[in-house]
Amino acid sequence: IPTNSTNVTPSDTPATFNLNGVVPGFREGLMQIAKGGKATLYIPGNLAYGPEGMPQAGIGPNEMLVFDVELVDINE
Repeated sequence: IPTNSTNVTPSDTPATFNLNGVVPGFREGLMQIAKGGKATLYIPGNLAYGPEGMPQAGIGPNEMLVFDVELVDINE
């Protein structure tokens, strides 16, 4: 259970991105979801930003990240 959280307002516009540009845990989580699937991804710190964190984004060292995601489509 995360002890620190940031509320992000969901967008009606799907995000498109290259999986090589995301933290390992996010990439691994998305690979387990079928097209049209929804999931909550709990990414432990060692699969997120690790001991360095990402201070400029307010993410502390080894902080767990939580994402509610819907995989709308897959571009190959």
